[in-house]
Amino acid sequence: MKTETRPTVLLVDDEEPFLDSLSDGLSSYRKYFQILTAINGKEAVKVLKLHPINLVITDLSMPVMDGFELLAYMSRNYPTIPVVLMTAYGTPKIEEIVMNMGVFRYLELPIDVDTMADIIIDALNMRVPQQTLPESIFDISPDRKNQILRYAERADDLMEGFYDPSVTYTKKGRVGEALFCLKALLERTPYVQDKVWALYALGQLMEQLSKFDQALTYYQEAAKFCHRTYEIFYWINNNMGYSLCMLGRYQEAERYCRVALNADKNRANAYKNLGLALEGQGRLREAIDYYITATKINAQDVRAANNLEKLLKNNPDLDKEFNAALKECKEIISEARQGQDETKHLH
Repeated sequence: MKTETRPTVLLVDDEEPFLDSLSDGLSSYRKYFQILTAINGKEAVKVLKLHPINLVITDLSMPVMDGFELLAYMSRNYPTIPVVLMTAYGTPKIEEIVMNMGVFRYLELPIDVDTMADIIIDALNMRVPQQTLPESIFDISPDRKNQILRYAERADDLMEGFYDPSVTYTKKGRVGEALFCLKALLERTPYVQDKVWALYALGQLMEQLSKFDQALTYYQEAAKFCHRTYEIFYWINNNMGYSLCMLGRYQEAERYCRVALNADKNRANAYKNLGLALEGQGRLREAIDYYITATKINAQDVRAANNLEKLLKNNPDLDKEFNAALKECKEIISEARQGQDETKHLH
């Protein structure tokens, strides 16, 4: 019997005609991936438990279990699977919320099948944790390099010519072009701040590819040039802390997370990542305090609350002691979502 080696994409939408139409349209790309479907978040959870899934594409507004709830569940139980969220009635605020929740892409419908297929292929290439990424994703043709260079020559400055396009390419999963732009900027700019931004962006790109060792190298190089007064100082140290957590180097991670926290005490990310570093060292009570603080600062980012819930689930002796704190976090998130629902209509 032949073993299925294609990646599997799970489509989730409560409108079955749309789901069937999208699934049928994508069938012409079956040599690249296979499709499974679910009509709501609860059904999607069942599929996730039964099949190895490489990518989830889900609607936001669904009965039983909506896209927000599904994303929260996945960040807790399947954190390495990329998620694409789609809606027919999006707003910039909704996009900001879902991107803060760690989704790969946010799409506003309608969208044609070919564009959706491109996004799927980009997502499958962008994040394949614990697998070897094909070197081909970093390659671009000589003609494409020349096109990028010609565009940069017409730009007002090097940041506009190389950095700005790299951001767009990264969002679209076009890794080779983003990498080329950022390295070209590093080679050409005489300005220290431009170099810092380029190195930081290279770190982010490697982090998205789950290449945390390479991400850390770029962040560390950026830190050498980054003065405390630079706007990006916080993010470099925060991301170094996160990458070190992902590499299991929790004591080092704690140091950088605290530097980030001292630079800006009003960002939930710093508290969440410090919680990860402390949890990795077995300092669970301290970790819980930081997860709670992160949730209170930014209830729209549910990752800290999810980390707290998972920690308590894995440590039953602490569950009773901190159950009220977890309940408070969930109430904060629920209130934030109710506020969102009052100002938007989701498909």
